[in-house]
Order: sequence, then C-alpha cells, then structure tokens
Amino acid sequence: MRNTQRPVIVQSAQTALIGPFTVVYLGDPSSDHAVQLAIQLAKLHHAKIDVMMLGQSSAQADALAQAFTAAEVESKLYTMPSIEAMTTILHGLGVGSVILPVQVAAWLSEISTPVVVTP
Repeated sequence: MRNTQRPVIVQSAQTALIGPFTVVYLGDPSSDHAVQLAIQLAKLHHAKIDVMMLGQSSAQADALAQAFTAAEVESKLYTMPSIEAMTTILHGLGVGSVILPVQVAAWLSEISTPVVVTP
C-alpha cells in the first residue's frame, strides 16, 4: 500500500463505504490527502467528519477546522492524548467509515468498519 498513488479501500462485502467518516490526522501529506478525501465523501454522502489528531498545535488545528468550514462540511476535531487512545477508539467504532494515512495502515486489523488508506 505504501507505493500506491491512489487511495485503497478495504471493506467487507456486507458493509458499504458510508458516513460518518472518521479521519486519523498526523499532520503529514498522507493525512492531508485523507482530509481532502473525507471532505469529498462527506459531501457526496451528506455526512459529518470526526477528526482524531495527534501532535498538532492549536494553529494547525485551527487551519484544519477552517478547511472544513470553507468546504461547508460538518466536522469535529479531537486532540488525542496517545496512539493507544486513538487505536482504542477506532477498534470500538461500529458505524461509518475510517480514513487512515498510509503510515498507520497496520491498524487495519484493529478496525471493523470500512477503511480507506490514503497515500
């Protein structure tokens, strides 16, 4: 997956790619791609976006919030205290879809909802 230039969707035959969408945001280019894809999907499905951020400054979080406001997409941003907290929440999700940056693609096995991995 690390060498692909396009997002990769991982889903079961029983579950479609639907909202709400949860994005893991680490501040890298792959995370930026995840946000842009989430915005497109949220608009298409009239869904909201929850963003789990790790290691972002308040200025970075504000810029991210402005991107969602400019796109007219409902969103909530959460600052996570640790990777462990993030994976625990992702493991417990029972609805919607998750969009991961490629750096954390190994988390696929922990997530029961459909997942998109972005390069």
